[in-house]
Amino acid sequence: MTAALPLRGIGEPRPDFATVSAMFDHAVAVAPELIALRDTAGAVTYAEEGRAVASLSRLLASEAAPGDIVALLLPNSAAFPVAYFAALKALAVPALLNPRYPAAQLEPLLREASPRAIVCAPDTRELARSLAGTLRIPMTVCIGDDITLANLAAQPAARLDRPEPRPQDIGAILFSGGTTGLPKAVEHTHERLMIAVHCVEWSWPTSTSGEVWLPIAPFPHIYGFLQGVLAPVFARAEAVIPERFKPELIVEMLARHRVTVFGGGPPAIYAGVLSAPNLASADLSALRVCPAGGAPMPAQLHDRWRKATRLAVHEGYGMTEMAPISGTRAEMGVRVGSVGKRCPVPRSRSSISRPARRSCRPARKARCGCAVRI
Repeated sequence: MTAALPLRGIGEPRPDFATVSAMFDHAVAVAPELIALRDTAGAVTYAEEGRAVASLSRLLASEAAPGDIVALLLPNSAAFPVAYFAALKALAVPALLNPRYPAAQLEPLLREASPRAIVCAPDTRELARSLAGTLRIPMTVCIGDDITLANLAAQPAARLDRPEPRPQDIGAILFSGGTTGLPKAVEHTHERLMIAVHCVEWSWPTSTSGEVWLPIAPFPHIYGFLQGVLAPVFARAEAVIPERFKPELIVEMLARHRVTVFGGGPPAIYAGVLSAPNLASADLSALRVCPAGGAPMPAQLHDRWRKATRLAVHEGYGMTEMAPISGTRAEMGVRVGSVGKRCPVPRSRSSISRPARRSCRPARKARCGCAVRI
């Protein structure tokens, strides 16, 4: 549906949303009939997503009080953004966990987070329920098993008797540092997440109508979270979500859905797509923006991508604590080995003086002595 709409004003101004929830509500209000999410289960419009979020938020609020943590143990899918925004609507704090972690890695993270609920998928249901039993987590909700997105969207509208989140409220907990020890929780306020979204838009400008995104990176990772969950909503775009990374499948989806923004990621993603046997015959004429991050892009890979698609790869730099920090805008051109210029940040934002916190105990838990400022 969205691919048929004309692109208007690349980089055109957007409202200055105070919270991630306000950004989501605006997209639902102004673009209800546009497709928001598309995965193997089908397409979901913004209106349907709004109703599903409201329904799930009421369910989560039956167990999670404002400020409590809700753990998301979900793969990349339409269920992930629905669960994320539902947790925010319940005034809970979403903790984004890698669903590919084994129980031994997840248990200490869940023990520290002490969530009141886990939202999982059929593939992670047994793992989630086992850990919930061990750690005495009161609620597990399996989207696709206990309830489906269609069921949630079909429920009658009912207002949840809780206020809207505030800019200083925690809008997400991600985990960092797993290569050097037990991952530490990184808390991001709504305000800081909106700064990140503005930085993504500054780096790789989009339109507020007609964009189709194809994210690749895992949504619990900061790059995948921005490219697959938050930034498409800022553009009121359609997010086409692959079930898995298979180069030939990705090329087919890029062409079939007329994707305009390829989520990309580290060099291995681009190298994989270049290896797809159907790339040479694929119509990628709609593709316009190809961001990259996570690792330096070799010069040879830049050249191969440009020859195959006639498009440049625009690199950026960031980390779990703050992303993106810099980006290569189209008008700058591509300079191999560079991650562009520092993203401008609104100086009026109060959180500029309060960087994201890495802590052993996220959200409302008492922080221990190893909490540090980044």
